[in-house]
Amino acid sequence: MSIAAQIFVSGRAESRIPVTVDGTLRGDVGDPLDVEVEDISSSGFRARVPVALDVGEVISIGIAGLGTRPARVVRSDGRSVGCQFFARLPGDFDARIAGAASQVVVPVQTPAYRTPAPATVAVGDDRLPMPVRVATIVGLSSLGWAAIYALIALI
Repeated sequence: MSIAAQIFVSGRAESRIPVTVDGTLRGDVGDPLDVEVEDISSSGFRARVPVALDVGEVISIGIAGLGTRPARVVRSDGRSVGCQFFARLPGDFDARIAGAASQVVVPVQTPAYRTPAPATVAVGDDRLPMPVRVATIVGLSSLGWAAIYALIALI
C-alpha cells in the first residue's frame, strides 16, 4: 500500500494577515470608492469592493496608518479583488494598521449653514421689492426735509 502526495507551491510571495479595515480606492476615472480590506501583506491586499474592477487596472488604495499606495488589480471575482502593491510596504506595516485602528476618531460637527432662500413674489403681489421700498422711503424723506430747509431759508 502506498500513499500519493502532491506538493503545491503557493504563488503568494508572503502570507497575508487577516484584517478588517476600511480603505478608499481610487481608479483612473470615477469617484473614490469605500472598500473593506480583508487581508494584507507587504506585497498586496484583498478587498471587498462595491463595483467590479478589471484585472490589470491600476488603482490606489488609502488605508489608515499606511497612507495612499498605488497597486494593480491581479485578481477580480465580482465584489472581491486581489491587488499587488507597486512598492512593498515597510516591515512594520501591521503595527501601523493596528495603531491607526486603535485610534478613536471623533467627527467634528459643524453647524449647518443655510443659504438664504431666494426672494419669492406671490402671484398677484404688485409690491416693489423691500430694498426698493426702503430706498424710496429714505429718498422721499430726505427730499421732504430738503424742501422744509429751503422754505426756512427763504423766510
